[in-house]
Amino acid sequence: MLLHQLLDDYYVPLKAISPRTRNLYDYTLRAFGESLGRPAETGDLEELQVARFLIARTRACAPATAAKDRAQLRALWEIGRAH
Repeated sequence: MLLHQLLDDYYVPLKAISPRTRNLYDYTLRAFGESLGRPAETGDLEELQVARFLIARTRACAPATAAKDRAQLRALWEIGRAH
């Protein structure tokens, strides 16, 4: 399942996040997908793959941005485990 699909089909309705927060998740998923060279899928939420992405984000962005990305990917990983 694509992470954008997981976000829209499960995370948004279950967590009732605002449209602004949904957009922040979208930025994270686009950046993660760009690091993969394709749209990110649930199977990509693998420890080493995510660690590589976060290391690159820490180098390219503010530490707070990388921390946001980490928190958002973890939240989607937790929802994905249940669905």
